[in-house]
Amino acid sequence: MSVITISRQPYSCGDEVAKQISQSLGWELITREKLLSEFLPDIVFAHDINMLKTSAKYYLNSFGKTTYLDYIRKSLNDYAKTNSAVFAGFGSQMIFSGFEGAIHIRIIAPQDMRIKKVIADFDLSEEEAEKILVTADRKQRRFITTLYEEDITDPIHYNLTINMDSTTVAEAAACVLSLVEGRSSQEEEQQAEEEPAQQGPVLKNPAEVEFAKAARYVQHRLEVRTQGFPDRMGCRRQCNIGIPAGFLSDRLRHIYRAHNHEPALCYPKEQESKKTKEAISGC
Repeated sequence: MSVITISRQPYSCGDEVAKQISQSLGWELITREKLLSEFLPDIVFAHDINMLKTSAKYYLNSFGKTTYLDYIRKSLNDYAKTNSAVFAGFGSQMIFSGFEGAIHIRIIAPQDMRIKKVIADFDLSEEEAEKILVTADRKQRRFITTLYEEDITDPIHYNLTINMDSTTVAEAAACVLSLVEGRSSQEEEQQAEEEPAQQGPVLKNPAEVEFAKAARYVQHRLEVRTQGFPDRMGCRRQCNIGIPAGFLSDRLRHIYRAHNHEPALCYPKEQESKKTKEAISGC
């Protein structure tokens, strides 16, 4: 199935972009909150959940025969094998770094734009908003460095980075949707190329092989136009006769001849008759 991961600077409108993409595609949106509430077993205590919300190192603690991080990684990969989803945050770009077909997006925004958003969301002063951003940025970088020893800002982790400066949420989501559509079209074309060519019936008679080529030339249907047969009322009617490949024989001398791009059928001399010659044109 398909996976989109959204890594975003705090207060860069990345959450809104992720929600818009999820709604447009009809895919599940998996956030940190949903991850901790639905992808961990019920035996995990509330204290452990709270620690996982606040401490990166806690993900490395033992959980049965594994760690919380390894358990989450396996659970998410198993889920993605049968479900298409948008994953926002919690280092999902690292979790799905080796997942075939995954698309990784990074959302960024200018500092002043992020400060204005913090002020609008929490009714704080500009100085207080700046402190919140510094803390949030540091915590985000530490989370990725602690668990994956990677730099979250390194563009090598992403297929597309979107700067929200002068970019609306709808426009950012449209960019991602376009990438998803292009990726799907490319995969369909590649799959079509890899599919083996459809095999037709095996023809042993050389004449039948040549006739089959002629049939393909006229789009798999060979028709012989007649000059008309008299009916019971003495009228002559035009008709088309479909000639099956099985009609042919080893003694067939000619398969078709090009005359105004129309195929024509010829009989062996001993099978030809005066009536046949009158009935079938082009022979």
